[in-house]
Amino acid sequence: MTSRHKILSVLVVLFIMSQTVVKAQKQDEFLNAYSDKKLGSFVENGNTIFRVFAPRATEVALRTFKKVEDTDYIELKMTKDKDGVWEAQLSGEQYGLFYGYIVINPEDDPVKRSDTDS
Repeated sequence: MTSRHKILSVLVVLFIMSQTVVKAQKQDEFLNAYSDKKLGSFVENGNTIFRVFAPRATEVALRTFKKVEDTDYIELKMTKDKDGVWEAQLSGEQYGLFYGYIVINPEDDPVKRSDTDS
């Protein structure tokens, strides 16, 4: 093995080790994420609040439906606090409203993961 190949081998090993450290740090950050905020949907001060805990997400949207079988929806971008809780608020007491969340996390994209982990 030439000295150039040895240097390249060492660089590859160092790169793999650094990626492992970064993944471990991200996992530790995720495992230590915590919030005392009330989650889900609830009425507070005459408004309906929607909250979801998604600390690794880069974007979260709330979709609301009038009926469970509806394909038409209203979508609202949610805002993230320092603890990873995403929140949206609707005026009024929205009892009986159906809803769901769209959570975007590029790190958990299976296509991206399979491209980078192989």
